Amino acid sequence: MFLSLSLSLSLSLSCSFFFFFCFSAGANDLFRGFSFVAPAVVADMGEAPPKPVRNSLHPRVKHSPVSADYVIQDQVLGAGTFSECRRAVSKASQKEYAVKIIDKRKRDPDDEIEILFRYGGHPHIMTLYEAYEDKEHVYLVTELMHGGELLDRILLAGHLDEAEARGILGKLVEVVEYLHQQGVVHRYFVFFFFFKKRE
Repeated sequence: MFLSLSLSLSLSLSCSFFFFFCFSAGANDLFRGFSFVAPAVVADMGEAPPKPVRNSLHPRVKHSPVSADYVIQDQVLGAGTFSECRRAVSKASQKEYAVKIIDKRKRDPDDEIEILFRYGGHPHIMTLYEAYEDKEHVYLVTELMHGGELLDRILLAGHLDEAEARGILGKLVEVVEYLHQQGVVHRYFVFFFFFKKRE
């Protein structure tokens, strides 16, 4: 397990080096959809026309507007190259959630939807409650992590004490082991992917 983690980390660290020396016109397509493709490379590829999510996912993906069930707030919790995450409130229960809004023209969300629906029941994997789709976007309604990003916590404190680091890494190894037992490999671990639930 440690070997696969270190291989993942070294692969992700060496990718920018790879793209610098990659002269083949079609080489960008080799890594299309992977999380470690540099945003500048993706921008050069242009936007693909949006396509509906895979048919096998349709029973789990709603085609009604997400706004019928949730009030999506203006507050952006996080943003990336292909998506942004906003706070949302359920109209039925008034409970708060996070909604990840993925631009289908820039990224195919099928694998993420399938994996989160399948494995989101694990206590240390974010739960995907519902998914919505319109012509250009997919909306993933997930649990809201109130504890903040792990990287922010480390930067604020300067370091983690041994007991806290041991607890976090223990949970991470538990999740990686669980995913490996299910035949899933996460290719890219960085600190800002880890959030804490409110204790």
